[in-house]
Amino acid sequence: MTNKVVKDMGVEVKKVGRNMNIEMLRVFSLFLIFFCHYLHYNFCSKNAANFSRILVYWADKITGQTGVCCFLLITGYFMVDKSFRLARVIKTDIQVIVYSLLLCIIYYLLMFMQAFPTSIIPHWKGLPEITTIFQSVFPVWNSVYWFATAYIFLLFVSPVLNLLISHLNACQHMIVILGLASVSIWQLLSKFSVYWNELLYVVIIYMIGAWIRLYSDRIWISHIGLKIGCVIGSAALLLLLFSAEYVSNGLVAQWFKWSKHSMLGGVPVLPMAVATCIFYAVVQRPSRSCGMQRLAPLIAPAMFGVYLLHNNWAFVIAFWYAVNLCIPSVTGPVMIVINGVAIIVLFLVLTVLSLVINVVLVAPITGLVMRSSLVQQASRIVDRVWNFDAR
Repeated sequence: MTNKVVKDMGVEVKKVGRNMNIEMLRVFSLFLIFFCHYLHYNFCSKNAANFSRILVYWADKITGQTGVCCFLLITGYFMVDKSFRLARVIKTDIQVIVYSLLLCIIYYLLMFMQAFPTSIIPHWKGLPEITTIFQSVFPVWNSVYWFATAYIFLLFVSPVLNLLISHLNACQHMIVILGLASVSIWQLLSKFSVYWNELLYVVIIYMIGAWIRLYSDRIWISHIGLKIGCVIGSAALLLLLFSAEYVSNGLVAQWFKWSKHSMLGGVPVLPMAVATCIFYAVVQRPSRSCGMQRLAPLIAPAMFGVYLLHNNWAFVIAFWYAVNLCIPSVTGPVMIVINGVAIIVLFLVLTVLSLVINVVLVAPITGLVMRSSLVQQASRIVDRVWNFDAR
């Protein structure tokens, strides 16, 4: 459906295949997210010096949100000419459930063995056990992982977004993006910020990825490297200024009560701009075949698995507590080296662990479910309805 409508509007969708540049960007984006969480759980301290807290907050926002944006830009880039497939949702949901249940079981076993001190027991342990089990069995429904919930929501609304995009030209498409993105600024200049949320956030990024797919080849920009560098540098500087105001709770932050806002992404348009520049540079660079190309189909689920492993709501406090125990407490330049090595090693370990879990658990369970005649029949019905197929 999408291809036909887009062609009727005079826009030919560029066909894209497996691109190792984008696969490497996928790895890099998850590394940025992991780096952001590492900073958050290891360096966010109210007792630290004000300048240190500003730098940590700034680094947390610019790395984590840029990583999230890059990952979702890839989704919009590839999905703009794709029809909805319930199978994609089911496969993602199965992976999230497997990781959620696995880590919840491990956590309960460790707690039963009294492997952790009482001080690190999460607050939700006070909830009824049935609630904990319900949330672990239905992690997407309960937004146990906000990113997974938002991603599956994006898969569901992609046919609607693609239909809207197919009726817009390049200028109109960009106006919609800018209009929606302005809502993120609204939260900063208003005492009421309820309109900005994760779902609107991922929709905007999807539409940016789609715009790059449809129109980037029509645009020629001189001195592109210099201009991309200027945009990234300017966005990083503005985010640093915002971080200083937010962390120090200055006059503007007090007036607009920034400390009471959700402040998703800080100033979301700034990491969006950084991620868009990075993504544009990546897709414009010719893709070269290499020996890793056969591993490409394993990269995406493994990267998503890294996120599911280190940011699980049940295991997250215990996980980072254990990480802190393994890292020597030092100061000065040595601290930077030690933590840099720790981040890389831990990321590699989680990647290998994710590959094992996917091969041993996720793939067999997914195959079993997808072969079910009931699932196949339901998929055909939902796909036909949700792709607005009147046949």
